[in-house]
Amino acid sequence: MSPKKYISKTDVRGSINDFNVEIPYDKVLKYKRDRMNLGFLGRFFGTGDAASKNITGIAIILLLVAICISACFKEYELVKILFSGVTLGLGFLAGKKTS
Repeated sequence: MSPKKYISKTDVRGSINDFNVEIPYDKVLKYKRDRMNLGFLGRFFGTGDAASKNITGIAIILLLVAICISACFKEYELVKILFSGVTLGLGFLAGKKTS
């Protein structure tokens, strides 16, 4: 009997194969191994360069929410301080990567 090369929908549970497409077995194994090694925060933020951008994006969103709440309470000095954090985050996201 030859080893499996593809996995059908019945072999994989979850969102990896919802369209009944045959997926190469080695890709499924890599996906499962990576998912196990990432942990909760790794699954949430991602890995590598994407993780830092995802974390920055979440921080910007939280700062914008804090700005809206501060503006509702007419704390305009706090709005200025928080807005500088937003511009810092946007500068990080849009900045040039040099090596």
